Amino acid sequence: MTVYKPDIRYIALTILALGLAVMPARSLLQQASERGSLPIDDLLFLLISLGIALWGAFTALSRVEFTVKSIHIRSPLGSSLFRVRSVEHRQLIDITLGGRLGKSVVLLYHPKLENGLLDLEAANSLFLPVVRNQQDLYNRLKAQVPK
Repeated sequence: MTVYKPDIRYIALTILALGLAVMPARSLLQQASERGSLPIDDLLFLLISLGIALWGAFTALSRVEFTVKSIHIRSPLGSSLFRVRSVEHRQLIDITLGGRLGKSVVLLYHPKLENGLLDLEAANSLFLPVVRNQQDLYNRLKAQVPK
């Protein structure tokens, strides 16, 4: 099994978003003590900044595992909060690079039915986070796509 860690950009995004959250937090505390009310624009900016920081932190702590039979994305809190997403190599239809926050690996695959067979009429996609050694992961996955 090979474990791929997410790129450092997710940590940088988390730090940046937390830094941006400080400004509206200070403004909220100051205005709440002076007026007794909360300005909605500062509250909205604070919530958006914290949401981006939370997403960045979860992505930075996740792991992509490549095994002989499948690929897994593991969240930091495990399956207690988020499910482990897994795709077997036999399910793969195509592998591409895409996305807006860097080029990430995109898996196009057939979902599994409850009886374990593949639903060949349907196709799902799964965006993997941008990882270190991205090209190695892409090449290994591309080699696993059934012909």
